[in-house]
Amino acid sequence: MTHTDPLAESGALAIAVAVRHAVRSQTGQIDARELLNELRAAITDAEWLEIFDQIEAAIGANLSPTEFGIKMGWGYRDRSTHQVRLRGVSGFICHTIAAALFCWLRWSTEFRRPVEEVILMGGDTDSTAAIVGGLAGATLGVTAIPQEWLDTMIDWPTSISWLRRFSTELHIAFGSDKFVVPPNVLQVPWLLLLWRNWFFVVVVLVHVLRRMLPPY
Repeated sequence: MTHTDPLAESGALAIAVAVRHAVRSQTGQIDARELLNELRAAITDAEWLEIFDQIEAAIGANLSPTEFGIKMGWGYRDRSTHQVRLRGVSGFICHTIAAALFCWLRWSTEFRRPVEEVILMGGDTDSTAAIVGGLAGATLGVTAIPQEWLDTMIDWPTSISWLRRFSTELHIAFGSDKFVVPPNVLQVPWLLLLWRNWFFVVVVLVHVLRRMLPPY
């Protein structure tokens, strides 16, 4: 909706293909080569094909996320130690998807590990962690989410139970080839959400203005 670059469209398609593959998996164990071959069949852009090859090679070599990132060219040389360090994952779609797919495929039977590993890579962590969390959830189900994460989550005016009921109704609506409107559509508290969002707009603006003033 906001990124018109064809690479962004291909990146979204890659995640959609990966989610479909994860949902259809009966064991919760994802075969990296099988999935990457599905992606190669769906996306023929040369840049993406090279990324898929790099992901497969890195998984085969048991590289760590840091080693993978440096291999992808996301590193820099520390002037004091002369060592190459990971700069982080940029917001560029090819980098975001590459990091997310690598961490998910590297630990596809776990929920916590791939999410934490992609966060530790740094950079655009809100995007990469959200994507990895979605892929892990599609693979392992909602029960795999660490309970302590749920216990500390605040999403007023909704709640965890509300989100679960809402996701169930979305599944009813989109879970078949023919769209079916659920019989008990949950009402979204739009007015309360609007007030909450305006509150956070003010918080963000105050934070930005504060950072523009001394002491920096």
